[in-house]
Amino acid sequence: MKPTLFPNPPALTAADPMCRVRPNARHTDPSTSHEAGRELVRTGRASAQRERCLTAVLRNPGRTAREIEDAIGIKAHKRLPELRDYGLVASRSPRKCRSSGSRAMTWWPVNTQGGE
Repeated sequence: MKPTLFPNPPALTAADPMCRVRPNARHTDPSTSHEAGRELVRTGRASAQRERCLTAVLRNPGRTAREIEDAIGIKAHKRLPELRDYGLVASRSPRKCRSSGSRAMTWWPVNTQGGE
């Protein structure tokens, strides 16, 4: 078993605040999107994706979501705002993204000692 940032993470359920931070589907999305979102939570994949995103931000602060996605091979655009809502990362001033060429917010770790 590989080491993780969270060696003893609690099992998350749909009732867990981390899972309620942001819905995995919009209320206007089809039922299949909601089913897929529940499956991400049930299987722990959403949590694993958050951990991969957090690791990427810690190792490479100042990247855009698209740059992070390119580096880790998963979509980060939903997980990064969840991590921000938890106070683990912060989005800051936009710059030109090296991946898309568009201006995009950059993502930075938040100092766990009480500041950014």
